[in-house]
Amino acid sequence: MDATMAFNLQIGLGAIICAVVAKKYVWPKLKMMPIAAALMPLMLIGAARYLGGTFLVSQLNGDLPAQFVSSAGWGDTIASLIALVAVFALMYSQGFGKLMAWVYAIVGGLDFLYAVYLATVLNIYSQVHVSWLIMVIVGPIQLINLIVLWCLLLKKPSQGMPNQGMM
Repeated sequence: MDATMAFNLQIGLGAIICAVVAKKYVWPKLKMMPIAAALMPLMLIGAARYLGGTFLVSQLNGDLPAQFVSSAGWGDTIASLIALVAVFALMYSQGFGKLMAWVYAIVGGLDFLYAVYLATVLNIYSQVHVSWLIMVIVGPIQLINLIVLWCLLLKKPSQGMPNQGMM
């Protein structure tokens, strides 16, 4: 099996597993929680995108193209910091926390899509080396996390979600 096929198979299976877990166990709980409380675990998962900073370490990124390394490494790091700001904002201000969750959803979503685009166009799969595990384990988790986040943010308060603070 070539690297591209193996990578896509692992990403696909990981995404399916994460989607089932999200639909069966996560979404039913989140949709009934106050918005700030529901956003908190999603932002904490988003903050774990600091792992993408691994791409910036030349000794670990193999022969990955500089365009991918820079975009994925800095994009994930910035998305992680935005999610972390959202975490702290949600602890003290529901309105600002929700705004930061929107910023993360937009910036993090665009960064994720651009990374997928670059990985495909630059055909990086045989050059990933150490980052392979991060991409096939954390990638699907972050993808489904973003999808759940968008569903939560676009959900109308009248659809079962109380509109009160965390505390």
